[in-house]
Amino acid sequence: MSDPNVALTGPTGFRVGSVIKKTCLVFAGNFPKFAGIAVTSAVPTLTFPAPDGYAPIDLGLSTRMAGLVSLASFLLGQSIIIVGAIEVLHQRPIRLSDILKVGLRRFPPLAGIAAFFLLILVLVLATFFFLLATFRGMADALSALERPSAGLILPITGTILLTMFSVMMPVCVIESLGPIRSLQRTIVLTRGYRWKGLLVVFLVIVFGAGFITTMRSLMNAILASSPPEIAGRVSRINAIWVALWLAFFAVFLATSYRELRAAKQGNESDQIAGVFE
Repeated sequence: MSDPNVALTGPTGFRVGSVIKKTCLVFAGNFPKFAGIAVTSAVPTLTFPAPDGYAPIDLGLSTRMAGLVSLASFLLGQSIIIVGAIEVLHQRPIRLSDILKVGLRRFPPLAGIAAFFLLILVLVLATFFFLLATFRGMADALSALERPSAGLILPITGTILLTMFSVMMPVCVIESLGPIRSLQRTIVLTRGYRWKGLLVVFLVIVFGAGFITTMRSLMNAILASSPPEIAGRVSRINAIWVALWLAFFAVFLATSYRELRAAKQGNESDQIAGVFE
């Protein structure tokens, strides 16, 4: 752990290259712990029934309930990994019992932030459709939404909103703030750095999409000659790739938060006290 931590200290300021470099160092230097948390958070996805109705862990849950359980588990994993990454960034050892305790305590407001984010996304898309329908007519609006270019609306809108909310998760977890105060704090921290934030979030999302697609294609190629029932069940391992990328994304969020604090408040922001109180 000493080698990555040495590289974490440096001049203050929010730099895209620095954020990506430190994210990679922290993630690689603590991969076993972060991967273990990520894979554990993916276990509830095994309760999610496949199209054929098969679920490795059959709890009799409906598809919607299984999806909510899986989402909650991933959010909890994100919370725990963010705390662990902050500890590494401040050259403190990761104690799994401590970060698990903090992650569990901060999970409810973090779930509130996720719900808030989804609500804003739905409202933005609904507003877009309403304006389109108002100026072009309902039929033209529906026709426009069927065009391939309309498929870009959701990812573009989601990326922009995700940039706005990107620091909310570590702010909520580390500074023990609720959803509204976390948003206010995020607006302050990201002021002057939002275009850089948009760029780095976009790069990480593109990397994640490429990683997940590549691993899924590789897995499909390996299972191509397997019987359909076996291939369908083993292919659930694809959830692990999503979990690993989410772990990397959580480390990225923690690193972005730390760099923004350093840029706004100077090196004294390295001392984050009270997170384990």
